[in-house]
Amino acid sequence: MAKSSEDGFMGLFWKLSDPSDAVRVNASEQIVDALVQCQRKHNKSENEEDLWCSEIKYSLSRLFQGLASERKASRLGYSLAVTHLMARLDINDDSQIEKVLCLADEKLSSAKEVEKAALIGKVFAYLSVIKSCSFDTAKSSLKAVFTGLMQLSKSKSYLRPSCLHGISELVEKVPNSVFDEIMWPKLSEIFAKGWYECDADTFSLLQVCCKHQSETCGKTFLKAHNWIAQKSKKIELIGLHSYKHIGQMLPGTTICHPHVHPLCYEIVSSVVKCDQDVFSKFWKEMIEAGLMESTPERKYLGLKLSLYITSELNVSQIRTVWSSKAVTGLMHIFSNKSHPLHVVCKSEILEGIGEKTKTTSSEQQLALLYQFLTSPAGLFLDDNTNTRCVAAIAGSLNLEALMKYVEWLKRVFVDGKLNREGVKEVTEDTARRWSVSQLCQLLRNSRLPRSDEWILPTVQFLFALNHFSLSGRVKKMPGFESVDGAMSEISEKTRTHLRRCSEQAMNGLSSTPPGDGKAKRGFQGTASDGDFWMCKLIDFSDSLMNKHGANLVSPMDKKTKGVWSEMTEHLSQLKSMQTSDSSRATEFRALRLLLSQVGIRLLNCPKDEFVATKEVLTDLFSVVKSRLSKDEDMPEDEEQGDEEETSWVEVVIDTILSMLSQNSKSIRLVADQVFKLFRTQLTGKGLRLILDVLDPERGVEILEGDESMDEDVTDGEMDDDDDDDDESGEDEDVESEDSAFDEVDVSDEATEENMLFRNRVKEALGDAADVSYSGDSGKSKEDNEEDSGPELDDEAMMRIDSVLADVFRQKKLSKKKREKDSHQQLLVFQLRVLDLIEIMATGNRQCESSSDSLILKTVKPLLIAVQHASKNTSDMTLAEKAAVLLRVKICKMKNYPRNLSEETIIQCHDDIEDMMSVAHQAHSVFICQLASDCSLFLLRVLAGNQSSDIADGELGAVDVKRISKLYKATAESFMTERDSRVHLCVIQDYIARFPSIAADLAPDLLKYIKDAVQIYRKTKACELLQDLLKNAASKEKCQSLLSQIVSVANDLIERAAGFEKLTAKYYVELLKLYHVALSSAKLDLNKPVLVAALDKYLKSSRISKSRKLTNWTWQVLKGLGVEREKDSKKKRKRTKSNSDAETALPPVAKKPDEGSDETPQETKKQLKARVLMEKKERKRKKNVVISKQKSEKKDDACSETVKDTDEKVTTDDKKKRKKKTPKESEKEDKSDMKHKKKRKVKSENVDG
Repeated sequence: MAKSSEDGFMGLFWKLSDPSDAVRVNASEQIVDALVQCQRKHNKSENEEDLWCSEIKYSLSRLFQGLASERKASRLGYSLAVTHLMARLDINDDSQIEKVLCLADEKLSSAKEVEKAALIGKVFAYLSVIKSCSFDTAKSSLKAVFTGLMQLSKSKSYLRPSCLHGISELVEKVPNSVFDEIMWPKLSEIFAKGWYECDADTFSLLQVCCKHQSETCGKTFLKAHNWIAQKSKKIELIGLHSYKHIGQMLPGTTICHPHVHPLCYEIVSSVVKCDQDVFSKFWKEMIEAGLMESTPERKYLGLKLSLYITSELNVSQIRTVWSSKAVTGLMHIFSNKSHPLHVVCKSEILEGIGEKTKTTSSEQQLALLYQFLTSPAGLFLDDNTNTRCVAAIAGSLNLEALMKYVEWLKRVFVDGKLNREGVKEVTEDTARRWSVSQLCQLLRNSRLPRSDEWILPTVQFLFALNHFSLSGRVKKMPGFESVDGAMSEISEKTRTHLRRCSEQAMNGLSSTPPGDGKAKRGFQGTASDGDFWMCKLIDFSDSLMNKHGANLVSPMDKKTKGVWSEMTEHLSQLKSMQTSDSSRATEFRALRLLLSQVGIRLLNCPKDEFVATKEVLTDLFSVVKSRLSKDEDMPEDEEQGDEEETSWVEVVIDTILSMLSQNSKSIRLVADQVFKLFRTQLTGKGLRLILDVLDPERGVEILEGDESMDEDVTDGEMDDDDDDDDESGEDEDVESEDSAFDEVDVSDEATEENMLFRNRVKEALGDAADVSYSGDSGKSKEDNEEDSGPELDDEAMMRIDSVLADVFRQKKLSKKKREKDSHQQLLVFQLRVLDLIEIMATGNRQCESSSDSLILKTVKPLLIAVQHASKNTSDMTLAEKAAVLLRVKICKMKNYPRNLSEETIIQCHDDIEDMMSVAHQAHSVFICQLASDCSLFLLRVLAGNQSSDIADGELGAVDVKRISKLYKATAESFMTERDSRVHLCVIQDYIARFPSIAADLAPDLLKYIKDAVQIYRKTKACELLQDLLKNAASKEKCQSLLSQIVSVANDLIERAAGFEKLTAKYYVELLKLYHVALSSAKLDLNKPVLVAALDKYLKSSRISKSRKLTNWTWQVLKGLGVEREKDSKKKRKRTKSNSDAETALPPVAKKPDEGSDETPQETKKQLKARVLMEKKERKRKKNVVISKQKSEKKDDACSETVKDTDEKVTTDDKKKRKKKTPKESEKEDKSDMKHKKKRKVKSENVDG
């Protein structure tokens, strides 16, 4: 059989051991198909002596050998191939099967070292024969297989399960007559022993016999040996009469731990169908008492069986299987890391319990959930075991079970009691805090059904408990419909926990999209009707205060109530306008969300925060009034309209930035949502407010003007002078980043810190502190001297010095920490602002409006921010995020802005100049490449627009003269300045993207080929000029320079002909440029002069050593009409072949008698004979060389021994001598050097 390739038929056998099932199946199919074709050819030859072809004999022997392999998947692959092959060959006769069995015994009989592998291979061979062969007419083969399996099952215990499984398959295949004659006599001896010596494998075999051979193994035999009851009318081996025996059989199946015997699953599935009394008795006696309280492997079996039948249990059976005792045992396994089952149960049980819960009904789900709360840990099973067992069950509830579970949690909070049988009772505060935590986890779990039927009442419940003081009857209130009873006062500790959980729940809702998908837009934080959760909570709060008379935890005063009522009026107006005016629905929706987010702070708002909240709300009220009173049909003055548009957008952006500066995730998510809705109405001044945050010089100033990021949310306190500090912070002029951090201490907070520092110094001084230190300026110096404390001795002064040093050290550290914290706050704020710019970039779809062109104004500030942030290691996150935003989101934008105004076009050109200046000052290739990408993006945008000021319109709105001048200056800086920071990528990208206008660089590049400051830059000038000549867009403009390029290249080559040292790369690129210039167009050249210069250049010794230089020189000569001689090529090939003659095979030699040049074709035998002779000849020569080398080595060894003896003598003499002085040793070294030089000169003369 011929091989198709290197990885042909023989390679398929290796693939049978591949871990992948698909690879093994494919390899076995290919092997079998190939062997079947070979057998068909063999059958056509009518060779009756051999039953099978040689390929099948070899393959069967190799496949049987593979069944003894210890590799992971070898037996699976080889047994599959054997079974498939024998089935395709129709091996059903006794002679054929016996031949296969003999071959298997021959290949699988081995020494004791691999006895186990060989025995397992025999079992697999028998199983393959049973699967593929038919024993209807092969009784002797059936007897041989059955006898072999019985013997193997008795020889080794680890072979018994597989052997009995093979016998079970035989029982299913053979007819009853053959079964009675051959198999039943021996099987009846095994079954006659009854239950007392029965194991799981024997019982499984008995079940198969009763099912398929019921005539022989029927009721008569089973009753006679007490397998079934005497009065039973059916053959039921598993029943009430056998549960006791089966329970004793189950522990024995753990021999194959961790694999569970299939009989165990079959038994428990049948027991589940019995009555509750029978099931509970069996489970408690056989599983709980027999397995759960035994060894770890039996306990694991009990847990696996419990998990397996969970989906088949009813409510009462769930309480039996997952009893408090079972859950307690599971808790001990989870909490004890040294337990043998800790890792297995934590991975398998936790994953399986959630999957099984999904397939059950709501009643079963709740019963299972409540049962896991009956452990000694009670409500805190997950916390004590550091697992998510209860959370996994709760996260798999369906809608009906979820709503019932939520109602129970609400009742737990209101009543302060669990009221659940079997669950350990706790205190009122503990029960309330646990129920609130569970409700928060349910709201944040995205795997649960996202339905408003349970989400809205749960959110209202938490919100009302957090902000309102509810006591007494609460059944009539929204969110409390299912709760009946009086609620006591909430403790302060519980209210703190409630506040934290409600904040987490709002964070989860704000970041979760609507589940039902009924909203028009998939905004996060919206209900199924498309309305925001925050707006629903405002309406809910207003109804509680006005309709139900609920009181806030901190009641509102008259001013706050007035602001609240005005806010609710505006919200109702915006909601009505949102439904009536569809063209402005997005704007009204955004204003409504923003107003709701700011207005919700009025609930329980501290007095010191009320002033700032009121100011923001008044600004928003003015915005809402202006937008509601706007009439599109009325004619307006354009300038007034622009001022109005600018003012309200700036207010909104300022509010969004203040929301981003806070540490609440839900508030930041709302800010992002509002900005998405307002994106299309953004103006230049509003964008300027956002970009000022990224400005390195103004970022600190803006952050000082805003409220603190962390203190407002975490502490909830603010000093009375914070507003004054904010106003003073906005008026400060910051010259640089370092000075900005230094000027933070000029505020009133700095004075308070100074007072604290003085108090610490006074405490350190103690009695030695001067009275005048407190700042009492009413006394004179003399009075101060009189009032000074007693003089201190030296020891006291030393103690005070150490204390004072600690005080000053702490002040210095606190100042550094304050500066570090303020810098970190600024960094976080800038990262959040980058999200707004990303929203602008990703939402830039149809770029026709004026606001869409604002994305172009973000390129330059982002580049400057990256440049500044990349200099500081602590700001690298900002630099990386801004760089990704620039490169991926903005510079690769497909729908870039169209129809730009003249001001925008001029601004884009100015930005390109500024970006090139950034490239000139770049401190790394990263910044230089980013500046190049940004400038090319703006050029692409300009090329896609038109301008009235540019007459030619060669590339849209691009000012070609200005841009070409700019890039000429960049190229000049790179080529002529040795310390230039411009990198080659700037010019390369420009030529690649805009070759038509980059053609203006060609004259300058031609000049830099000779005059550039370095060889490297001269080489790059050649490459850039080649790119221009090869590009079709710039090729026409460079036609006038071709003759100049040829002359310049010829001059440089003439000069290089006399040089001893040459830079090969430079001259290779120069010759390439020479060749491109000659092939670009037909030129009127003085070819003899050029050819003479190239010949002279080619004859130099340096050129002849470089193959690239020689080849490219000949390419240029070919362009001038000079062809390369063929003889020289042949000589070079011969010399190369002579150098490699020792390693390469010699060509076929001609016969001496032949006069013609043609050589006769050799046959395969002649070729093999010749190759063998050549190999022998080479070996003989090699042996001769090796023998010569060995003799030379012996001579060298003899001479070395003589030298060693001489050296030993000299070293002994040196030891006897006295040590020399340094001067004497230097003289000897100099004399040695002179002698060595003389020897070198003599040797060179001799060689010459």
